[in-house]
Amino acid sequence: MRTAILLPGLLLGLGLGLLPAAVLPAETYMLLVETTLDGEADPSPPAALEGLMSALFESGQVSFDCGPYSPQADWQNLQFQEPLEIAFEGGAHYLATVRLQASTLPVEDGGPPAFAVRARFQLWRPPEGALLGEGSLELDNRTREEELTYEALLMRAGELAAGELQRFAAHR
Repeated sequence: MRTAILLPGLLLGLGLGLLPAAVLPAETYMLLVETTLDGEADPSPPAALEGLMSALFESGQVSFDCGPYSPQADWQNLQFQEPLEIAFEGGAHYLATVRLQASTLPVEDGGPPAFAVRARFQLWRPPEGALLGEGSLELDNRTREEELTYEALLMRAGELAAGELQRFAAHR
């Protein structure tokens, strides 16, 4: 197993010697994600969260969530006091809130299961809760050349939302 230690301007790889390294400013996002399917809490694995985390990681950002703990949040009125406090205490630069509402679409003759996803997302600055940006997107797996499973559709929605959230952060 190799370990690396990042020093300003250098990457010290134990067993590798000194290597030049680009030091990029990473920002930290706490993610709060809620997914419903046909109006009910979605029991499936958190594919949208996985898409968000993956896209943020790929662009050099750091992200975390609350794991199995669900902080109190008022999605209807966009009130996120407890998540903002947790984000601040966790050292996050931003709180990203993403609410995905998925619905089952009628299946065409012999076709695969069809779904539509509507995502609303906001980027907040902890601890005061300044709203830095908000947006929405809609996807379905009927209009694509290749059919996406429900989980793949949620993951794609998470990836797209992550790009928009980073755009909000860049324009703060």
